[in-house]
Amino acid sequence: MEDSGSRLPARQDFPHLSDAHWATLEKMASLLGESAFAGFPNLPAEQQRARVERFDKYESSLIAHVSAAAQDAACATM
Repeated sequence: MEDSGSRLPARQDFPHLSDAHWATLEKMASLLGESAFAGFPNLPAEQQRARVERFDKYESSLIAHVSAAAQDAACATM
């Protein structure tokens, strides 16, 4: 990882994260900005996994909420 904290660390630096976790981490960085992860490499592996899993759960809940709202709106216009 660069000292500036402006880039995600390399995939091989996180062998404890699954490919799915890594993809989520990249998504988080694209949405929140890579500088938001300056301290991420310093967290214990279990905390890293937990943060990624919480984001996955949040994202799934948000998608379900938006989908339901869109369906309700579509039904209301019929």
